[in-house]
Amino acid sequence: MRTTINIPDSLLEEVISATKGKSRTESVVIAMKEYIRMKRKERLLESSGKIKLDIDLNKIRKKRS
Repeated sequence: MRTTINIPDSLLEEVISATKGKSRTESVVIAMKEYIRMKRKERLLESSGKIKLDIDLNKIRKKRS
C-alpha cells in the first residue's frame, strides 16, 4: 500500500542506520516488523502463568516412543 507520512529526518536516518535497510522503505518495513514482533512477545510474556494447560507430559512422552 502506498501512503504519505511525515517522519522527522533525524528519526528516519536513525532507523536506516539501525536496520541497515537498502532503502528508506525497506528500513521502515524492517522497523515496523520488529516493533510488531516485540509487541507480540510482550503480550505473550504478560500471559505467562495465566493460561491453565491440563497436560500430562508422561502420556505425551509415551506416545512419542
